[in-house]
Amino acid sequence: MQRIAIHRHISAKSTLGWGALFFVLTQIALNVYLDVWHPEQYDGEFDIRLSLLQERIAENPGQPLLLLVGSSRMTMNYLPEQLPPLYTPAGQRVLPFNFAHLGAGPAMNLLEVRRLLRAGTRPDWLIVEIMPPQLNDDKQRILHDMAAAGDLPMVFRHKNLFASLGLYARTRVAPCYRQRAYLVRCLLPQWPSPEDKPIRDTVPLGPLGGDYEWWAVSNPDAKDVEMRTFHTKAGYFPPLQEGFRIAELSDSTMRELLDLCRSEGIAVVLLLSPEGPTFRSWYCAPARKLIDEYSATLSRDYGLPLIDARDWLDEADFIDSHHTTLEGAHRFTQRLGCDVLVPLVAGKLR
Repeated sequence: MQRIAIHRHISAKSTLGWGALFFVLTQIALNVYLDVWHPEQYDGEFDIRLSLLQERIAENPGQPLLLLVGSSRMTMNYLPEQLPPLYTPAGQRVLPFNFAHLGAGPAMNLLEVRRLLRAGTRPDWLIVEIMPPQLNDDKQRILHDMAAAGDLPMVFRHKNLFASLGLYARTRVAPCYRQRAYLVRCLLPQWPSPEDKPIRDTVPLGPLGGDYEWWAVSNPDAKDVEMRTFHTKAGYFPPLQEGFRIAELSDSTMRELLDLCRSEGIAVVLLLSPEGPTFRSWYCAPARKLIDEYSATLSRDYGLPLIDARDWLDEADFIDSHHTTLEGAHRFTQRLGCDVLVPLVAGKLR
């Protein structure tokens, strides 16, 4: 009896061990499958914008491409569908598209452009937003949250290798649970609940990437604006005070992006995005001076136009003094088109 009990004990431990090994190997295989064939599960916003852009390119083959990359400011501020027709000196119609990304800073802008190039999409012109508060962010965690396996070489160039591996691995723990909504949709399409909609159904964008209903706000009431501005100040006022600096991560990724565009023959325009008078009042004088000097240095070092649009809009055009209302987005887009994009594609922007 004792031998039988021992045998059963060993057998149970062996079964548990093999079961654990099978589970681990299954999770690794699932991660490999998702990273290689479905990286959009880690960055659905990029995927929906890329799909829209590829659809427009297929509809308009051979058209020169004008892209904009930037933060949530530009996600909400820029409505390329409202632009007048843009033509090159040779008479070619230009295809404009908003490829901004919520939460993006210099590192995420670089990541997006590298992904686009890997996907075979090369813009002729690229508007690169300089979002001043992001310049002070030496973490830019969005990079790890959105990165797939193909993005890791770029991540490792700019962030600590072991810390990056740890953060990346943390996002891949138990994919059977983290990606359960996607897996259920694939395996049991009749089961998903309304909140488990595919990303394509939850990110409504215009045909050229403009946001008219996703995060867009029209005619907000004064109390809502006051509340939003209060929360914005809580997040942005402290980093804009004494001690503001240009983080090494921001500078290295910004310069890699500009070097990449130079090597690819992509014409770049640097853009300081609009801010309300209230937001502009939060900068201490040294921070504002450093941002101005850094932007001018990039412009000079790379021979690029620098557009300072920080004072283009009034306070009433914003919902929180740095994200526009839908009406403010119309005004910004019209001025950007007339003052920057029309002369840019015509070869006349200085």
